[in-house]
Amino acid sequence: MRTINRLSLILTEIILLIIDYLAPKDILNIVYIFPALTKVLTKRHIAIHDHSGATILHLLAENGRTGPISQLLAKERTVIDSKDRHGWTPLALAATYGRNGHEGVTKLLLDSRADINLPNKQNRTPLTWAAKKGHAGIVACLLRNNVDVRIRDCYGWSAIFWASMGGNGGIVRMLLEQDPNDDLGDKYGCTPLSWAARRGHEDVVRIFLSRLEVDTRDIYGRTPLSWAAGNGFTSIVKLLLENNALTDLTDNYGQNPLSWAAREGHYTVVELLMRHRDSGYRMAMDNGYKTVASLFERERLVLSTDVHGCTPLERALKNG
Repeated sequence: MRTINRLSLILTEIILLIIDYLAPKDILNIVYIFPALTKVLTKRHIAIHDHSGATILHLLAENGRTGPISQLLAKERTVIDSKDRHGWTPLALAATYGRNGHEGVTKLLLDSRADINLPNKQNRTPLTWAAKKGHAGIVACLLRNNVDVRIRDCYGWSAIFWASMGGNGGIVRMLLEQDPNDDLGDKYGCTPLSWAARRGHEDVVRIFLSRLEVDTRDIYGRTPLSWAAGNGFTSIVKLLLENNALTDLTDNYGQNPLSWAAREGHYTVVELLMRHRDSGYRMAMDNGYKTVASLFERERLVLSTDVHGCTPLERALKNG
């Protein structure tokens, strides 16, 4: 028995000497094959980082390896908030990667006192990434641990912006329950409503319609209706019109929702907006394409002329 124990110690020493020359990724591969090896890793091995600044804890968190992480943290907790060269912490990686994020690892790291709000170099936090990826379970876990939902990244986007842009209505609702007032504009003046309309997420648009001004402009002068019309999201245009969105507001480029829809060739949106025609319809003729011309012909609006004697149809064909 004494001989066996001695051989075991010698073998362990040999393995540790080999590990001294390995990168974290290689150590991780060995740990996958021999999980018991985690027990003999020293603090020095745990602190080794690769060219990207990642430690074995980063790699384990990214891959959702709860067991080895628990064993490592029992030996060395100072690496729990270590950042790689991009500013990513193990918690951020656990919140981001995996099909739905690694909820078990996230809980373990939080229970081990990981800093829940540490941002990366773009000032994005674990909550930001979880919201962006649509990991509702991770978001709920972070919210239960009093995460700061208002931290904004380099573009002025907090978690609710990322959830809105991604069309994750469930996450948007969770975030609003935590902080009902985190819906102000980003560095471009765009609200979560604007982003949802711009990306075509009707469910999220509905959430914000009762909370935000429907005609809020961004720094380009564009409204949610302008973005939805320009991108051809007919159902959202209809929804915004039902909520009294103004159709004649021009942006910094002199365009209104109708002219944007015409410019991009969105026939059904143009048709919908023409039912709500206003003083901006002539602008659409000046800036539109053949889509507008065909609609005016069908609507029998070809008889009116401007000061040059041109009908809307002629003007649309001229510009198309």
